[in-house]
Amino acid sequence: MSVDAGAKTFRYNHDFYLLKHLTHFVDVGARLVEVSGTCDDALGFVNPDGTSVLLVRNDLPHAQRVQVQVKERAVMIELPPDSVATLTIKD
Repeated sequence: MSVDAGAKTFRYNHDFYLLKHLTHFVDVGARLVEVSGTCDDALGFVNPDGTSVLLVRNDLPHAQRVQVQVKERAVMIELPPDSVATLTIKD
């Protein structure tokens, strides 16, 4: 979150949403896993219950279609412009 104390305003930023997604979807004890595909800005985790969590970001000013793969699963999604998205995959 970006805060302007002088103007007494705030603005949510990508860091805020990334932390929100991480704390909501990634469980204690999750393992960081390698993510491959066409998205350069992606994180992957496997929760203790086996659920895969992918966090992807599109910092471009236009929509972007990306493919991400974690473990044996590949997913194709379209990310809106300037966005952060979370995907959960249950085995």
